[in-house]
Amino acid sequence: MSSPMTTQPFLELVFAVLLPAAGSAILFNMQASTGGTDITAMILRKYTGMDVGRALLVCDLGITVAACFVFGMETGLFSVMGLLMKAFLVDSIIESFNICKYFHIITDHPDTIEDFIAHQLHRSCTVVDCTGAYTGEKKTLLISAMSRGQAVRLNRFMKTADPTAFVTITNTSTIIGKGFRSPM
Repeated sequence: MSSPMTTQPFLELVFAVLLPAAGSAILFNMQASTGGTDITAMILRKYTGMDVGRALLVCDLGITVAACFVFGMETGLFSVMGLLMKAFLVDSIIESFNICKYFHIITDHPDTIEDFIAHQLHRSCTVVDCTGAYTGEKKTLLISAMSRGQAVRLNRFMKTADPTAFVTITNTSTIIGKGFRSPM
C-alpha cells in the first residue's frame, strides 16, 4: 500500500491489533506460534510462568520502543499502544477459552446433587459438613469445578432439586488436576 486506508490512524491500529491478537491467542492456546518473537515469548512463559501476552510484551518492547526513533514519535507511540493492546487481548482471549465454573453449594439435600454431578455430569465434588453461623443449622457444602456447559446443566438442575440451596458460582481459568489441566 502506498498510503493508509483511512485518515484515522487509531481506527487502523485497533483493527491491525484486534485480528492478529485473536489469531495469536488461538495459536498460543494450542501451544503453537506464528514464529518470530512468539517463540521467545513461549520460551519465557515456559520458564517463568508468565502469561503469554505479558511475555510477548516483554519480548517486543525493545523493538517497539526503537520505532520511536526510526519512524518518529507519533508512529512509535502508536506502536507502543498497539503492543499493549495486543498483550492484553491475547491474555484475555486465552483466558476466555479456558474459563470454567467453580461451585460452592450449601444444601440440605446433598445426595441428590452429588448423584447428579457424578452420574449426569461425570464430575466429582468435595463434601464438607458445615454449620450455619446465623442459624446454627447443620448443612452440607459441596464444592465442584466443571466446564461452562456442565455448569449450565447443574444450575438448571439446582432450581428443581433444591431451590433453597445457597449457591455461589465463580469463573476460573486455571484449574489444575484430573479432567482439567496437568501441572505446568
